[in-house]
Amino acid sequence: MSYAVFPTFKEIFPDLEAPSLDDILRSTPSIALLRVAAYLNSQVHISQFDTESQEKIFKRWIKVFDIATTKKIWLNYIIFKSRIEENGFRVSIFTSITLLPLMQRILHTYNELPMPVEASKEAEMAFLQALLVNSSQTGRYIREGSLKNKNDLFKMALLGQAKQYEFVERKDIFSLILISNALFEHLNSDVVTKPHLTDFLQQKNLDSYQAYLRGVAEIYLQEAGKTFFFQLGDQNSYLRSLFNEMSLPISELPSSISKFRQNDEDFKLFRKYPIVRSSDDQYYILHHNFFIDKLYQSVVFEIYRETSLKNVFKKFDSFLQWLGNFAEEQLFYGFVHGCFRSGKYVISVEGNKHSNIEYSDFYLRIGNAVFLFEFKNSIIKAEIKHSYDYEAVKSEIEEKLVVSSDGKPKGVTQLINVIKKLLGGPFFFDDYIAKKIGRLQIYPIIVHTDDFFNIDGVEKIIDDEFRAQMTKMNVSRHNVKPIVLMHLNDLIELQLSSTSDSSHFRMVLDTYLKRRMKFRRKQSRNMHEDLKLYRCFRNVISDLFPENNSAIVDKLVRALDIQESNSSL
Repeated sequence: MSYAVFPTFKEIFPDLEAPSLDDILRSTPSIALLRVAAYLNSQVHISQFDTESQEKIFKRWIKVFDIATTKKIWLNYIIFKSRIEENGFRVSIFTSITLLPLMQRILHTYNELPMPVEASKEAEMAFLQALLVNSSQTGRYIREGSLKNKNDLFKMALLGQAKQYEFVERKDIFSLILISNALFEHLNSDVVTKPHLTDFLQQKNLDSYQAYLRGVAEIYLQEAGKTFFFQLGDQNSYLRSLFNEMSLPISELPSSISKFRQNDEDFKLFRKYPIVRSSDDQYYILHHNFFIDKLYQSVVFEIYRETSLKNVFKKFDSFLQWLGNFAEEQLFYGFVHGCFRSGKYVISVEGNKHSNIEYSDFYLRIGNAVFLFEFKNSIIKAEIKHSYDYEAVKSEIEEKLVVSSDGKPKGVTQLINVIKKLLGGPFFFDDYIAKKIGRLQIYPIIVHTDDFFNIDGVEKIIDDEFRAQMTKMNVSRHNVKPIVLMHLNDLIELQLSSTSDSSHFRMVLDTYLKRRMKFRRKQSRNMHEDLKLYRCFRNVISDLFPENNSAIVDKLVRALDIQESNSSL
């Protein structure tokens, strides 16, 4: 959790009056603006949190102007940066939260002014000014939304992230491929859903789901951060139907998007069409997170809406419930098992084995260490994310992870109930007393699938509730650890990095809890140290995940059905 401030028009052009954004978009060729936007998006996706890399991009970009203009822009930026850093903030020149609304406006006001034959300094300046004007507006909305919590740093930071996290945090392509592969395998193996999967693939002129996975994954891995468009050659021309389906033809703008709201904070337009396509079949990716969402999230929606599967599941919620069982039994069980090597001293029980008692979604004991997992395949509604209402956000988090509005235990409360039973004595399937196990070390863990719960600060809300419920219990005999909230992606990486023995998982948790405690005991000297108190699991222990993991590569090669000799991952 950290604050970043982006420059506005007045800071880069202090001597000029800010032009109207509508005037800029009306008088500049939209195709030229889109090309610049696509280029910046490809760079921002890689360098969103790296100010030094962004400065290199910015410096390279403004060199298209005359020397005097370039020097003046850079000097004004340095003055802005110095002032921001003196106040303890980080600078972000480009960010998705400013680029996305601008691209949305460009598409909705698309004009047919011809593209200049050569790179146009006027178009580049127009986009820079449009971006800065739009940044001014976005910054004002964020400040207005934060005002009601201006005296509470935690609330301001949490709400700011709630609105932006999904757009600015780079998604993990490797975990998405593995999860998507598991989904496709499940759909393909079920006699009810297999015909609809076949229909889904035929609509895209694909003969296998591996071709679908390879198509999206290869384009992303080859293009992200390197270029702002791609074209299909003879080798991958079979993907044309797939990418045409997820792209907007420029020739049909803006009439083709009239059903989408122009100021949609959730950017449904880009979720459905993360690509635009020119008349010469150049594909411009407008947002890489939404593009790789086509691996899993979009598949769930599209296979239901675009096939006769909706005749099998009359309501989309019914289909989601069916998928919930898949997520727990195929994804969660499979990956959590992989974190622990089976052995003489390992007791593991999946949550669906004994329906007459509550013992968590996954119970595992190694010696005196008991790991209690609850798995939550829940999502936070878009209107809550963008509400700037702390009580609404907190209430929704508690609805999904503590207790539902109808009183049904969730996450935290489920774990508390299991811990109460465990403190009273062993479960019948694991009599740790008969095995002369002494003081238990109990690790309560919630594994989730919604990126929203990765926001720094969500775990604090959960931990506060867990501690409040724990104070009502007598735990003198055993040691109950603080609750841990982790993403399914973290579990996948832990599984793939647990190559030695089952102690690796416990070591990672202990390291995380020690670091978290250290942050909370340390005397804070500034705002950034205050914000460290609320960092999520992944941000605290990211150094424990290997950057180059051969186990991940092996799994991806199998998932994508790539011949070993042709693998370039």
